[in-house]
Amino acid sequence: MAVKDTVLKAKTNQGDDISIYIKQADTGEDKYLIKFDLERIGGWGTYYIDTIAKDSKELSERGLCLYGDAYNYASVNGEVIKKAVNLINDFVKENNLRLDKE
Repeated sequence: MAVKDTVLKAKTNQGDDISIYIKQADTGEDKYLIKFDLERIGGWGTYYIDTIAKDSKELSERGLCLYGDAYNYASVNGEVIKKAVNLINDFVKENNLRLDKE
């Protein structure tokens, strides 16, 4: 199954550029990840698409912390989450997948 080539560009709440895209997990199963890559550090923020979809209402209201430590912190707001959820929904429909929503 081909992974969707769409890459969303957005900003963190702190003003950093991020790329948001879907890729297949390295588990050997039909599991997919949504990646929130902070361009200045080349990573961070990887979640199973099921997790983001399942919690989309709450995340759209409060946003999401991508990473944080004593010196650095990155988060996205609800609008970025809504765009990410739309990307997931389009990907799921396009590939006839079923999300595990408990």
